Amino acid sequence: MKNRSVSFRMVALLLIGPAVFAVSLFQAAAFGADVQYSGEVVKVDTGAQQVVVKNPQSGGRIRFTVTAKTAISSGNDKKSLGDLRPGNAVDVEYVMEGDKYVANKVMLKPSSGK
Repeated sequence: MKNRSVSFRMVALLLIGPAVFAVSLFQAAAFGADVQYSGEVVKVDTGAQQVVVKNPQSGGRIRFTVTAKTAISSGNDKKSLGDLRPGNAVDVEYVMEGDKYVANKVMLKPSSGK
């Protein structure tokens, strides 16, 4: 009987663990904590002050709003939204403000030299 109880706990942990992680990530975004998203720039809209980033693993896309407070950089070099190009690999730190993904930091990753 004890062996069954341990097995049940292990299965429950394996099934519930990923859900708990996803909920905690959502809560972090909902309560204003920075969340990180990595991917490739798909579109830059300087007029709307937005950048769309696609995650290559999930295929998901997020449209980030860029504000005057958003820090855009490449290494130690300060950049602007106009410096971003489709195909650039980036890490974005963002918060949720209502239904908007607001970028606090956009960090260009070094190119792979392809």
